[in-house]
Amino acid sequence: METLDEFIARSRKQAKNYGGYGNTRGYVEEPGFQNLYVRFGLRYIEQEKRETLDLANLSVWEQMRGTGIFTRLVQRIRKDYPETVIYVESVQNPRFATKLLRMGFINIPEHLGINCYYLMPHMEFYATERARNELPQNRGQ
Repeated sequence: METLDEFIARSRKQAKNYGGYGNTRGYVEEPGFQNLYVRFGLRYIEQEKRETLDLANLSVWEQMRGTGIFTRLVQRIRKDYPETVIYVESVQNPRFATKLLRMGFINIPEHLGINCYYLMPHMEFYATERARNELPQNRGQ
């Protein structure tokens, strides 16, 4: 299985070589996640077509829940792919929806019973103190 970084690199290469993103979707490996299904492509956000990483289906290993693993993933995506919109699809857990709003994500008005959220590159991101302290470069300090 590809890592998230390998998946994004392949998706961008495919878009460049074939003039579009096509079928760039699949499960990827990411530390702390039991499942992470993503899509990479273009999506209209705020009336413009933008490069978007969709987090379409995710679950965190039970022992990793509450440790800031999702926050660290968002921080890493923002750092490594600063021009990419992060789009979280079909949020069904009210606690997770509240967390996304607290992090600075914008809720897209519900359509067909689906709640989705996005974070634009220029938008402020609010990470928890715990997640900031647990970033690899901050460990052991």
